[in-house]
Amino acid sequence: MPVHVEGPSLPQLDRSIGEWVQANMQDLWPRALTAEVRRGFDPQPVVITDGVVGRDPKQVRPFGKIEFVARADIADLVMLAHAELVRRSPIGPEEGGHYRDDHRLLINDVEVKGPWRPALQRVRGGDRIQLVNVRIYARKLESATANQRTGRQRRRGSSRQAPGGIYRPVLRMIVQRYSRSVYVDYKLVKLNLGAKVLGQVGGRRKIKGRIVDGPKRPKVLRDQVYPALQLFVRPSQVS
Repeated sequence: MPVHVEGPSLPQLDRSIGEWVQANMQDLWPRALTAEVRRGFDPQPVVITDGVVGRDPKQVRPFGKIEFVARADIADLVMLAHAELVRRSPIGPEEGGHYRDDHRLLINDVEVKGPWRPALQRVRGGDRIQLVNVRIYARKLESATANQRTGRQRRRGSSRQAPGGIYRPVLRMIVQRYSRSVYVDYKLVKLNLGAKVLGQVGGRRKIKGRIVDGPKRPKVLRDQVYPALQLFVRPSQVS
């Protein structure tokens, strides 16, 4: 007489093991982090749960992964970025000053007038840091990527010394090294400097899927924009 042993099916067994692993990870990560902090690790690291920066480790999936990344020293990072901007800056005639001397630091839209490092050491999670060059021609020195939506064509920077631009290459360097602990992007920003440029109002039109030039529009004076690197310190998710 055959004997049949009833038990959980394979899918049920997989699910129960996964839930057990998940529960253990949720129980163990605070103790593991505490032990590392005692050895000198960052007490408020950036959390990466299942590959998502900032996701609560309590939301880890069965057989998922929880990572803790030490925050970058934002003062060192910004000073490094500034040094790289200066190094890549083209050097022209001395009359009127040099482009390399006009990289400015703003924290939450307020320019830092004194030494940078003490101000950067007071930065908190969520604060916005901007490195921006205020030369009137700074935008022309930056290269531009093609944009099918607006019809913008790819172009090189106007300086033979830096045909790939200055701010975009530094952006790529920071992203490669620090993207898991600091959010950074490149943006053209308006500053209250009183500078105006002559330009057309509006842009191109799309007809049957094709970008075409619209009718000529009158040129008007509009605010100048300046190339900037924007950095945001990722707030810790550990409570």
